[in-house]
Amino acid sequence: MDALPQEIERRLSRIGTADIVIGIPTFNNAATIADVIGAAQSGLHTSFAAARSVIVHVDGGSHNPTAELASNAASANGSEPHVLQLTQLPDGVTQRAVARYVKPAKGMACRAVFEVARRLRAKACGIVDADAGSPDADAIAQLVKPIVQESYDFVLPVYRRGTYSGTITSAIAYPLTRALFGKRVRQPLAGDFACSIRLLDRFLALDPWRGEVARVGIDVWVAVQALTANARLCQVHLGDRSPSGSSDGPAAGSLDMRDALPSVLASLFASVERTEAVWQKVRGSDPVDAFGAAAAPAPEFSPFDVRHCLEAFRLGVANLHEIWSVALPPTSLHALRKLSRATDDQFSLPDELWARIVYDFALAFHQRHIGREHLLSAFTPLFWAWIASYVQQVADMDSEQVEERLEALCAQFEAEKPYLISRWRWPDRFTP
Repeated sequence: MDALPQEIERRLSRIGTADIVIGIPTFNNAATIADVIGAAQSGLHTSFAAARSVIVHVDGGSHNPTAELASNAASANGSEPHVLQLTQLPDGVTQRAVARYVKPAKGMACRAVFEVARRLRAKACGIVDADAGSPDADAIAQLVKPIVQESYDFVLPVYRRGTYSGTITSAIAYPLTRALFGKRVRQPLAGDFACSIRLLDRFLALDPWRGEVARVGIDVWVAVQALTANARLCQVHLGDRSPSGSSDGPAAGSLDMRDALPSVLASLFASVERTEAVWQKVRGSDPVDAFGAAAAPAPEFSPFDVRHCLEAFRLGVANLHEIWSVALPPTSLHALRKLSRATDDQFSLPDELWARIVYDFALAFHQRHIGREHLLSAFTPLFWAWIASYVQQVADMDSEQVEERLEALCAQFEAEKPYLISRWRWPDRFTP
């Protein structure tokens, strides 16, 4: 996808310029695409009536009527029902381009949206993930407002999540990216984001588009690019948004992490590898600007069965020693064997050990002493150990206490960062 289709090029020439571009990548999102397009249209019309906006839907070759439903939504205001189309809305302000591609790759879809935004010299470009259910119209507008009105370069949402939702973010993505890059970005795996034209030009100038980023990992990649580009960052509290299809993996109650967790880890650890010259100079962390009010989630019951989580962990201790010993030093392996003998109700995984495990696997990913697929798959039982420990720790906590618990975990990742730096720089000399 080195160039936009000629029909899109012609229609972009007729548009000329735009202030805001909203991209909606899809793959088999028939249940949500019409509502997402409608929410984008409504949000832009209500909040940016004087601006010229374009909504770009990029479909990855869906096997259901996603593209047809998008075409119907695009023609709902009197335009002809064609999948490749540019529709003038009744208000004369917002236009919509619908382009269709053949790969179910969000990264490539985002590249197409970025290219459209660059051709139109848009001030702000937003990506809205159709996998995560239908967003509120105002939320889409709020996502791009800091760029349009406050000259920020990159905006991530903070959605209201329950105690047991977003566990991959809570356990790994948030503490890891915060410790490495020194910015407290609460949901770095968010499927929605917005960026300025300056940052968009940076994205397009780089060349990740033919590798893994083109297929998976675009959410992590853009966030890390913003964190390492001296970009002006902020977060926006946007209330509820279903995480069912986000990069954070399957629903919280699912014990099938065989696909989701390794995929997220690969994206995170590849970012660690690519940015080693940056994060080794960073110490501590700072908050980023935030807009909107954080809303406390409703109380919820844990969907996790601690006994099943610990069974998976103990099975890993019994069967994965050979792989774990490639990544983990003897002290950590000994601590894990000791933990496996603890009773269920007394099980507690120390934050220091967890931080070192994540760091050690990031280093092993970099060193390639074992196939990366095997290495990342072997991490899953360790994640279940963290889940079991976390569920028991937060069982009687309210949402504020849970957030304090996660902040303590992040602080431990920051405290253990010299351990990562030492092992990364001197893998043969530093023995923990």
